Amino acid sequence: MKRTPLKRGNSKLKRTKIKKQSTQSIPSLKRKADRQLQDYYRTLNLKCMSCGKKADIVHHFYPKSSSSYLRYEDINLIPLCHKCHSLHHCFGDPSIHAIIQNKKGEKWLATLMVLRRKYLSINSKKFLNAIIEKYEI
Repeated sequence: MKRTPLKRGNSKLKRTKIKKQSTQSIPSLKRKADRQLQDYYRTLNLKCMSCGKKADIVHHFYPKSSSSYLRYEDINLIPLCHKCHSLHHCFGDPSIHAIIQNKKGEKWLATLMVLRRKYLSINSKKFLNAIIEKYEI
């Protein structure tokens, strides 16, 4: 049996562009949003709340893993220098949190405790892209 070439019509149909979906995964968008947040706060030239030196890192008072709602909230972010941040995380120095609590006050801590229980799904590309745009330098 002889094969014949396919006949192609001269259709002048307009081809629509297919909208490309984001190829970035949720974890990579979270990392990018976290980096953007840290970079944004570095540009503000804040002072360490513990010792008063130049702040290098924005520490989460409640860890990112314990509250999705507080992950990108300004009320939960504490400017710290590398030394104080290491003292707290690597050596478990409780005085860092005590100093922050004394400076911020009981009302701040009570507000954080209420907000900590709120739930927010941060596993959407739309939400994470909004955070990245919010903290864009």
